Amino acid sequence: MKRSCRFALPTRRANPVGTSCLKVEEHGRPGGQGRAVQRVRRIGKAIANGRRAALLDVLAQSERHVDDLATEIGQSVANTSFHLRALASEGLVTTRRDGTRVYYHLASEAVANLWGAVQEVAPLTTPSWISSPPPTSETGADSR
Repeated sequence: MKRSCRFALPTRRANPVGTSCLKVEEHGRPGGQGRAVQRVRRIGKAIANGRRAALLDVLAQSERHVDDLATEIGQSVANTSFHLRALASEGLVTTRRDGTRVYYHLASEAVANLWGAVQEVAPLTTPSWISSPPPTSETGADSR
């Protein structure tokens, strides 16, 4: 009698009757990722997009209407609305209605602090995919 598997997760193990079954990692999540880790990944993915980062940067200054945001980041209203919805779905921005106008703002002080921390850390890091600048005459490029 074969044993059936309920989960399709990344690591394999042999089950007691010799058939292959995918192993459920800790917390029942792929790769052992609990809900908190998944939330952090989703938030990181949301703010990693350049347009969304620009929106967060503008909203960190003050709340704005979508038309104003679109103008400030140089995008169409439709494109800006799309990115605002993505940020809102992750709980990073919220809205305030004033008559027929909808204003966007950062969802909390914690989001503002997160954005501030990202901006503080960014200049201190150099990703490995960025190559070093080419040598100049001062560093010996002409001494070949």
